[in-house]
Amino acid sequence: MKKLLLSFLPLLILSTMALAQTPQYFNNAGTGGNSIPFGGGTWADQRCQFLYTAGEFGAPPIGFITKVYFRASGSYPSSTYTNLSIDLGQNTLTSLPGTTWVPGMTNVFNSASYVTPATVAGTWVEYPLQTPFFFDPTLTLIVDTKQPATTGGYAIYTSSATGTRRQYAASAAGAPGGSSATRYDFGFDITPGFPCNGVPTTNLTAPSQVCPTKPFSVNFTSFYTGVTRQWQTSTNGTTWTNFTGTVNPVTGFLSDAITVPTWYRCIITCTATSQTFTTAPKFVDIAAFYFCYCDGSKATGGTGIDVGNVTVTTYPTNQTLISSGNPNPFLSNANASKSYSNFRDTVPAIPMYHDSSYFLQIQQTSSATTFSAASAAIFIDYNRNGTFDSWERVLQENTSQSLPYPGMVIDTFTVPDTAGYGLTGMRVILRQGTTVPDTCASYAEGETEDYLVDIRYRPCDGKPVTGKIEGDTSMCVGYDYILTDTTYQTKKHGLSRLWQHSADAINWVDIAGSAGKDTLMRLFTNGQPLYYRLRMTCSHTEDTAYSVVHKVNLKPTYKCYCFSQSLGGAGDSSDVGGFGIYQFATNDGGAHLGNLRAVRKRQDFTDMQPVEMWVDSIYQFHVFHTMPSEIHSDAKITVFADFNNNHQYDIPTERIFTGFTSVGYHTLLGNVVIPNAAIADVPTGLRVIVNNNVGPNTASDEACGTYKSGETEDYMVIFRRPFNVGVNNTTADLRTLHVYPNPSNGRFSIDFYSDNTIKEVKVRILTVTGQQVLNEVYSHNGGRFSKELNMESQAKGVYFVEIDADGIKAQQRIVLR
Repeated sequence: MKKLLLSFLPLLILSTMALAQTPQYFNNAGTGGNSIPFGGGTWADQRCQFLYTAGEFGAPPIGFITKVYFRASGSYPSSTYTNLSIDLGQNTLTSLPGTTWVPGMTNVFNSASYVTPATVAGTWVEYPLQTPFFFDPTLTLIVDTKQPATTGGYAIYTSSATGTRRQYAASAAGAPGGSSATRYDFGFDITPGFPCNGVPTTNLTAPSQVCPTKPFSVNFTSFYTGVTRQWQTSTNGTTWTNFTGTVNPVTGFLSDAITVPTWYRCIITCTATSQTFTTAPKFVDIAAFYFCYCDGSKATGGTGIDVGNVTVTTYPTNQTLISSGNPNPFLSNANASKSYSNFRDTVPAIPMYHDSSYFLQIQQTSSATTFSAASAAIFIDYNRNGTFDSWERVLQENTSQSLPYPGMVIDTFTVPDTAGYGLTGMRVILRQGTTVPDTCASYAEGETEDYLVDIRYRPCDGKPVTGKIEGDTSMCVGYDYILTDTTYQTKKHGLSRLWQHSADAINWVDIAGSAGKDTLMRLFTNGQPLYYRLRMTCSHTEDTAYSVVHKVNLKPTYKCYCFSQSLGGAGDSSDVGGFGIYQFATNDGGAHLGNLRAVRKRQDFTDMQPVEMWVDSIYQFHVFHTMPSEIHSDAKITVFADFNNNHQYDIPTERIFTGFTSVGYHTLLGNVVIPNAAIADVPTGLRVIVNNNVGPNTASDEACGTYKSGETEDYMVIFRRPFNVGVNNTTADLRTLHVYPNPSNGRFSIDFYSDNTIKEVKVRILTVTGQQVLNEVYSHNGGRFSKELNMESQAKGVYFVEIDADGIKAQQRIVLR
């Protein structure tokens, strides 16, 4: 647990020659006495660590220890201590190791010359702390005292407790020289956490990354009493939910175990003032798999045998890639007391190439005077699946006690070409005995060490293959576009890639931030044609190659309508998965949900062959809604057609469809009637928009603007007229068509005159969305045609009246009111 060094608290003045008061919280069960660590003479140079389990001081609150005390067991004169220091620490130990000092202590007291008063039996000798220590009563307290010289000295009352309660040696000793169950009479004064009388401002501390399902805690940098706390978590940093897991009832610290990256924050409310404070979010990421192997492989004993050194060299060129330590002396090595060592953060990853061979060496070291039998093994996680499988063992040997290489194992191995590419783990295990080491099991004596290996493809040996650039070749001003090259050579090491651009295909400029990228996103700003290419270099041979130049030109003006696209990014949750009308269709592939391709902001299909459709005809179209997530979200789908070819979508007449998707209805069908007044024989625009904002909004309703989530797709269409003007005067006759009264209350007449013999007249009435509401056929012998129609039962609105006189078509609009 991280301790809080609150340097902003007032420093307490050291008081010498003062008789101490009784501490607020203490353990005074001692009846015997002991001169370690504050006695003189033989004990004048001494370091000692004491352990007190939770509950041995009664029920102290959480807060800050400001003074510590030891209880003298007899009458002693005043004493002077040189370079006296006291460290405090907390953990979950219930017994000291006895052979190693407990690490992670916090220095709270330091004095070049400290004088204690004369004592009688039962006197509490006090030590005011320069740095108050944050104390959690649910944890074990470790006290560490150290002084190299004493004049005078006093003994402390002691009792006997369960487990190793003290360990000691000379002040400069690297490890304890003695230990016992002796527990000293000890106490302290404590100031409870900051009483809250205002805004409870604080920050959070937490590990930056953790392994999946591994417990960790999120703590406060400043502790308050008299507050309530509501922890919250988020998986996107935006949407927060209340945390319902484990929270320490004393400290308020949160304990959790996660499988996805998570943000944490806490809303703290001051009870006295009702003022609240929300901490800044703290992000905890998921660590890479090579930091998260099983952690059970370690020695349970203290001193014994250790891994003194691991050496990896290339074979047969004998280039040293790693030599991890100094094994000397092989025997009687006081440092041979480790059970596990992590070199993944301190030793660079070991580079290894496919189909290349390597020489391995492990040197055993021991705290004993002779070697003992041991089994050594090395595993490399070739398939990068986060476990060390038995087939991934690259070395397994028993150490020999005989010359010329006592305690050493050596072997060679070759990296298979099936090994995964990139960083992965290497585990070295040396355990006493001849049992083959298990990568996840503990053992009595020995050591486990973890390293990182960088598995690489074979080195490149010539000019790289650059592949082909794919992407837009013409753009409208203001739109962004994407260029991609994924067809370049990959399975060689030492290849670097960089995108370049040019205004004339002669002078080339490197694009900043494009190194190693498969995809390049650019903004077409001023209509200037631009050229792109991908440069690849082999670092092993310095050979350089370039892709075929890709040109992005200015799109013709008639293909460029008002700006429309989604913002993209993490908030973009919908796309147009497919669109079809008449004999034309596009489909991006993928299901409605879980479609990882559904991440586009806009697609431009205007360079495709325009879709040809006849005026005065009705066409059905469909729009398919697709999403990358597994949860459906409703969307508005809107379709526009520029009938009058004025290069804009006139609202409402050219908004031909609006519909809404739902969980069970994500392919929408619609109809469009191509009006007789449509401009024919020239390409014109058709736009489809899917927008997750289903409310009224400009981007969907008026075809222009940006929106958070969805996609815009642009197409070109051409309207054709099936009959030439003036053939047999028939068209001219139909142009005398009258529909009256218009507007109408529901009853209206159709009237036209023709000199030609017309045998049959078909009358169809359609809604603006193309739905047919009437279809009648009448016989006719030429001359004047007149017919009254009754649509009083139909809804009020705009309808299209379509006349087909022996194949000659005309259309008019009627308004019912």
